[in-house]
Amino acid sequence: MSSLNAVPGEVDSGATALRDILGIVRDKWWIVLIVSLVCGVLGMAFSWIQQPVYKSTSTLYVSSAPSNDPASAYQGGLASQQRVASYVSLTTSDEVISNALEVSGVSLSQSEAMSAVSASAAPDTVLLSVSAVSGDPREASVLVNAVAAELVRYVAELESPNSGGPALAKLTVVSPGQVEDAPVSPQIVRNTFVSVMVGLILGLVLCLVLSRLDSSVRSEEAVRRITERPVLSSVPSYPGTSSGNVVDFSSGSTPVAESYRKLRANLSFIDIDNPPRLVLVTSAGASEGKTSTALNLAASIAESGKKVLLVDADLRRPTASRSSGVDIAVGLSNYLHGDGDILDFVQSSRTVGLSVLAAGSLPPNPSELLGSNRSGAGFQVLRDSFDMVVVDSPPVLPVADALVVGQWLDGVVFVVRSGSTGVTDAAAAIRQLDIASVDVLGVVINDVPASGTGGEYGYLADAGDREHS
Repeated sequence: MSSLNAVPGEVDSGATALRDILGIVRDKWWIVLIVSLVCGVLGMAFSWIQQPVYKSTSTLYVSSAPSNDPASAYQGGLASQQRVASYVSLTTSDEVISNALEVSGVSLSQSEAMSAVSASAAPDTVLLSVSAVSGDPREASVLVNAVAAELVRYVAELESPNSGGPALAKLTVVSPGQVEDAPVSPQIVRNTFVSVMVGLILGLVLCLVLSRLDSSVRSEEAVRRITERPVLSSVPSYPGTSSGNVVDFSSGSTPVAESYRKLRANLSFIDIDNPPRLVLVTSAGASEGKTSTALNLAASIAESGKKVLLVDADLRRPTASRSSGVDIAVGLSNYLHGDGDILDFVQSSRTVGLSVLAAGSLPPNPSELLGSNRSGAGFQVLRDSFDMVVVDSPPVLPVADALVVGQWLDGVVFVVRSGSTGVTDAAAAIRQLDIASVDVLGVVINDVPASGTGGEYGYLADAGDREHS
């Protein structure tokens, strides 16, 4: 019934929180493992260095004076049960302990012997257990038997009537203390297990604390807290993530290739009637994978049979030009200087269907050139000449290039690197794009750990393995 009355929002938020926690543990499982192992080793080492403690136990039976009357015998049994509780306290009395030490010859002080001896009574019985612990198993046995014998004598003295006659109750040793070879402490296996469990809890807490302190973007949920723009794709980690390499789309449905195909498809669905044709790819800061995203987005669109142009508008550090295998000496900057028509500087790349407009020589005033009317006219020519134009630009926060060139384009694909891009930086960059009236089409999460890219990529990876086996 409670599940029927549950508020959907509360259920969804609880499920989301659980997924976030599981994601944190999945990403930082090694922290949990290391902390658990360290605590386990420390617990084991601490147990090993402890002095072994041995325990010996003697069991005594409490009985009342015999009687032929059944009612009296029953009352005597009840009285014996009541006496047991008193005898527990008598076990560690000064007289019992001092006499036991004198008789046994055990070299312990009065206080040490009192700490070593304990007694307990089983509920609803007339059995009394007396125990003694020591670092020497023989000493524990001698001490507990001496205490038991002295307790028998002392109880007989206390229970004997002043007028004479048999004692009202007596103690009988039914099980003397034995010399035990196995120590009761330390329990190495138990202590190690408990230490590992404590380490597991500490590791989980540490993961959650580190996650709270980590201000980087790691999930789609983090992106949703920054912007309402959709996540267009999550690109799993691969060797070329940071180097600007083009994925081999001919190798089949690999997780990386499919992530860029997903980006291509989602871009086309943003506006079915008027899909974006001039797309800027940028990021908040450097080394977040914007150039790799631009290259592979362009290559994935070319794979679909469209005529695609990749423009390297990073006139400061033109990585895309160098990664495309074209002549980087001439390109966009030459056109902006008035050296010819923009199509004169377009080159063919190694990827079928993909042309490249390199950055060209590096000018001293990139922002001014990219924001000029000549720049706008050139991009209009490119719109009319190609099915799709993908533009790589410098990051938003360090320089204004992306903001000024964005005015000539249909929108921006904003790239963040999982675990690297700060939430504050990403939010600030998107805010600057909004102020400049540059439409952010969506976000790409780059360099996502393979375990966090979703089940569909695992399915595709398995399928690819079967195809190549």
